Amino acid sequence: MKLKKWIVFNDVHFPFQDETCLSLMMQLGRKIKPDGYVILGDLVDFYTLSSFDQDPERAGTLQVELDMAMDFLGKLSKQNPRSRIVYVEGNHEKRLQKSIWKKPQYYSLRALTVPALLELPRMGIQYQGARGKRAARFKLGDLFLYHGSIVRKHSGYSAKGMYDKHGVSLMCGHTHRDGKYTIRTEDGHFAAWENYCMCSLDPEYVDFANWTQGFSVVTLKGKRPYVEQIPILGNSFIYGGTVYE
Repeated sequence: MKLKKWIVFNDVHFPFQDETCLSLMMQLGRKIKPDGYVILGDLVDFYTLSSFDQDPERAGTLQVELDMAMDFLGKLSKQNPRSRIVYVEGNHEKRLQKSIWKKPQYYSLRALTVPALLELPRMGIQYQGARGKRAARFKLGDLFLYHGSIVRKHSGYSAKGMYDKHGVSLMCGHTHRDGKYTIRTEDGHFAAWENYCMCSLDPEYVDFANWTQGFSVVTLKGKRPYVEQIPILGNSFIYGGTVYE
């Protein structure tokens, strides 16, 4: 049986990205040539559309954020042309929708969507948005991938909250931390993972961020997922006995 590998990452938050983290992940991509990548939301921060207080010096920088994200996606798609790329909507992508809903006269403009603004169809990138009340998601075998909607105080607690909400094996972003929760029931063995972040650990909008950088490799044996969480510590990580730095 052929094993399939996917790299899953999230919470890049352009323009608050960590370039070293992105470079390290792409190094591994060049080495293992994954079958695909899943971006679990919040690729773009959409900072200027936020309802929170903003730095006035960043006014009018939305196009800068979009250009940075498009440049990164272009490099990712060219690096391994055969690798599929799936982009799952996060809460920061929803900022765009909420902004449009505040001005209904713009709602019918097809150009004001994340896929259109980032030119995802041109790059062959699949976008997974929410459907009605169902959260945006993508499945790798028996593993459900969500951006996430629950944040609890300690690492791993949010993963448990997501499992309690959905009742399936899953991976989520959103918390900017890593963590794992497992449970065995009469229906089988289930697990839920929190999947780090790829943004700066020193953003301008918080005093101190209790976050961890990293990403995951999901290997599928048929539909059964095997998850390897990869923390990036001190601008390096180890995978398969090789140090990436």
